[in-house]
Amino acid sequence: VLDVCATCHPNATCEDKPDGSGKVCNCNYGFVGNGRTHCQKDECQIGASKICGQQTTCHNTYGSYYCTCLSGYSPSNNMAVFIPNDGTHCQIDECRITGLCGEGGQCRNLEGSFDCSCQVGYRVHNGAEPFRPQGGGASCKVVDCGPPVPVEDSVLLSITVTTYGGVARFGCEEGFVWRRGDNSSVCGADGSWSEPSLVCEKCGPVPVLAHSEVVWHNRSVAIHRCAAGYHSWRGVNASVCGGSGLWLRATLNLVICLRLLPLTNYSISITAAAARFTATVTANTPVVHYTELETPVPTLRLKRSPNTLDPIFYQIFVLPVEELVVFDCSSPASLDPSSRVESPAEYMTAQLGVQSLGMEVNFTVGDGVLYGGFYNAPLQSGNTYFVVLRVVSRWKK
Repeated sequence: VLDVCATCHPNATCEDKPDGSGKVCNCNYGFVGNGRTHCQKDECQIGASKICGQQTTCHNTYGSYYCTCLSGYSPSNNMAVFIPNDGTHCQIDECRITGLCGEGGQCRNLEGSFDCSCQVGYRVHNGAEPFRPQGGGASCKVVDCGPPVPVEDSVLLSITVTTYGGVARFGCEEGFVWRRGDNSSVCGADGSWSEPSLVCEKCGPVPVLAHSEVVWHNRSVAIHRCAAGYHSWRGVNASVCGGSGLWLRATLNLVICLRLLPLTNYSISITAAAARFTATVTANTPVVHYTELETPVPTLRLKRSPNTLDPIFYQIFVLPVEELVVFDCSSPASLDPSSRVESPAEYMTAQLGVQSLGMEVNFTVGDGVLYGGFYNAPLQSGNTYFVVLRVVSRWKK
């Protein structure tokens, strides 16, 4: 017959069964197990309030234990589990109340109390951190970056909100093109917008014309001139940036320029390949000198060859200087003053026939005299003008 008492665990006691049917091994007080092969020490058997403190639950582990706080309470060391040998205890958790610190606030439980601070993207208003919402009316307000400022040559396209985390998006102004960079800006926790890296360019690089060079330009206008050895025959010498962000290119029609010597007679053969027609013309190259004199109006000193073969006319134009001056030297102009059309931008002030002039002529612009039927109008004081001299040769007539 099995002697049950002989098999009891050292931390167990052999006792009679309640019904008197035999013996049983029961673990001693403070131990748990089957009484025969296992009797583990159980600290929690003493009672949770005695070993863990008030408002606690005791959890037994193999050879040890740990404590937790009941609902509505939190450990004074802010740990989820604890052993009270360091003085940790459970206290009322005011932070369990939702919204205790208000919108944007975060609660911190203290010994018998609590305090509040603001989350990222919020700032304390009417007070300083940490604060108690009941005292002084301090609260957290969301950071507001205000209206975003567009970068150069851009406009605001859309915006979610101006507060923390808001996103603004930009686009290029009319006439500008988005070349590179990010077009978005974000409202940060410091109350400022991040700067977009958007780069808007108006029409991009200045257009390049064959056999020409750019003498001046900005982001809207480029002025071209013929390269050495070439001459402009009609067309416009300015490229203008259009509203679509594309250049309206200059329309210079370039021809090869003959390098003729002054005061020299020439015989020139010109062949039209398509029409298979050749014309031979003779021409004389005059010399024109411009002399600065100590007078309130400019003077042109004109010299000509003694053997002028063809009728030559000197036409003198006056152009008031404005924002952009474009003069098409190849545009036709009637030699008859009665057919002249007045233009507020430019006008012909004189026409001189070379054959009726001496070898050297000094012409003063704005002297109020008629020349070739054109009135040499006085120049307005304080204004700036361009004076253009054009030499017209009427061959074979």
